[in-house]
Amino acid sequence: MLKKIYYLIVMISFATYGQINSKHYFQDSQRLFEEKKHDKALTAIDNALKTDSLNRTYLIHKVNILYNSSKCNDAMIVLNKVYEVNNEKIDDQIMVFFIALYDCLGQNEKATKILTNYIDKKQYQDNGIIINLAQRLMNEEDYENTALYYKKYLALNPHDIDAIVDLTRILYAFKSSDEAIKEVFAGLKNNKDNIRLLTYLASCYHNNKEYDKAIEIENKIIKLDYKPEHIASRAMLYELAGKKAEAYEDNKTIVGLIKCNSEYYFKVMQYEFENRMFEKVIENSHKLIACDPKNEDTVLDGLYTSLFFCGEMEKGKLYLDKKLKLKTGTFNSYYLKALVLLKEKQYSEVLKYLDLASQTKDGTPEDLKKVSILKFAYYLLIEDYQGFINSWKSGNIQSLNTDLEFAFSENFQNEKTELKVDFNKTTGVINSSLIIPTKTFKLLRDKYGLDVKIQK
Repeated sequence: MLKKIYYLIVMISFATYGQINSKHYFQDSQRLFEEKKHDKALTAIDNALKTDSLNRTYLIHKVNILYNSSKCNDAMIVLNKVYEVNNEKIDDQIMVFFIALYDCLGQNEKATKILTNYIDKKQYQDNGIIINLAQRLMNEEDYENTALYYKKYLALNPHDIDAIVDLTRILYAFKSSDEAIKEVFAGLKNNKDNIRLLTYLASCYHNNKEYDKAIEIENKIIKLDYKPEHIASRAMLYELAGKKAEAYEDNKTIVGLIKCNSEYYFKVMQYEFENRMFEKVIENSHKLIACDPKNEDTVLDGLYTSLFFCGEMEKGKLYLDKKLKLKTGTFNSYYLKALVLLKEKQYSEVLKYLDLASQTKDGTPEDLKKVSILKFAYYLLIEDYQGFINSWKSGNIQSLNTDLEFAFSENFQNEKTELKVDFNKTTGVINSSLIIPTKTFKLLRDKYGLDVKIQK
């Protein structure tokens, strides 16, 4: 009797040892698999299976190793064994591996058919496998059935926002915007005031160019979730709808909420400059520079121009010179420098800046015409009549044409040519006028043979 008990204890001890040993091999295999040492992981799991050959977890792990090693036939053999161990019943885990292995073997249509049949017969345990089929059909460009299975899933899981958004995107891209919007509203019935769904609804209206409807939704979103990103979305929609004043107010709000956000400062200042709110441009330029001095370089153009319009010439010249020192001058900076020099009768570097203005990449044909006009003014102001003649002939000019920004006039009493420059704050236009003495016209005609006429 004692001998039999001894043998029983030995057998129990051996079995316990085998279980512990197989678990150790399994854990090693998992670690090796994560390290992508697939061959060693396979050896370790085989050692685990030697003492626990029907362990489903071990068998599934072996299938995974073989699948990731592209040994799909071998993996299928092991998976069939899992199926046998599971009393020849399919469950979600087995099904997922069957589908993956059929794909690996190039039998994609069979895989889709099997998965579809599995779901249609409602053999699944987790509703999420319906999404697997829907996404598979999406990749196969079967958009009709993709939408169908997403809807089946959502009937079971009406609060899955990701799935609702995926479905509406599919409908919008491959069916119609109306169907997508209808589905978003359906989702909102089960998920009232959901920010993601409302955001997507606004996006649909935006894409349809129904900006007023999109703005209405954004208004609701902002009431529910007052954040800068939602205000920024509404500002963009206001811009698209041509409601620039409303967009300006939203952009100002963002500047107040997010410290030192240069992107929205620039939007604010652009509106202010375009609407001749030059004091505001100056104020916000200084605020942005105070946030981060690195911003100074990017606001200089608007700053010095606004200072000129506000009559602060000295400060304007200071910032204009800072801009020019950067050697990233725009047409505006070089042209204004030349104009200010002419205005203040500092003629020595006028031609230098006019030449630089004519070489900028942002200069337009109309800008080049303005350079030519200032050159005429320069030569007449310094009384270099030969220079004027040469410039006139090189441009094949017929007459001095007065336009809205630069006017020419003849004066019988003036002794010398005179330039007047007015930075008109009300109109936002730099009005310049060149008053030319009659005797200068006579000199050009009598001495140089050039009969200059002013065309009004």
